[in-house]
Amino acid sequence: MSNQQNQSSFEQKWTQVFIDYINQENNTDYIYAKPNQIAGWADIDAEATSPSKKSPQLFIQLTRDSRLDRVVKVGKYQTPVFNSDNIWTAISEKEQKYLKQGKDFTKIILLVQGTMSESSVPFEFTQSLFDNCLKSSFKGIYYLSAPRMVGFKGDNHFEDWLIKELKCGL
Repeated sequence: MSNQQNQSSFEQKWTQVFIDYINQENNTDYIYAKPNQIAGWADIDAEATSPSKKSPQLFIQLTRDSRLDRVVKVGKYQTPVFNSDNIWTAISEKEQKYLKQGKDFTKIILLVQGTMSESSVPFEFTQSLFDNCLKSSFKGIYYLSAPRMVGFKGDNHFEDWLIKELKCGL
């Protein structure tokens, strides 16, 4: 499998977890669809479509948070410094990139891929982060952290993932 195929498979897995979450939370019937790039729009990594046509099509872009930019030594271990400012930096950098390119991203849901654990949430998801996300031009913003980071409990279902809505995109 090539690096591009691995990347595509990786993005599809993260997107599918988000779709499963949205379906459960909102009683929708979204399914994963490969992206169709739309002229004048920012790139998208995936689409979610509703076979019943009861829900509007979703356009999804993934980005990684930039949380591991600083480490401190704790005993004999190097530990990453977790900071919600870094989550906002990742979102803001993506937004600035699209603004500079003159691309429309107002219909795109941004999935921020991260490594945060549930125990970090009260400290990292600050009111300032939520306020900044509400001002963002992205249609919606969600933070996802994979099970290996949050304590994998079984099959790879969305319940095992940390998923936080930063700005509702539905």
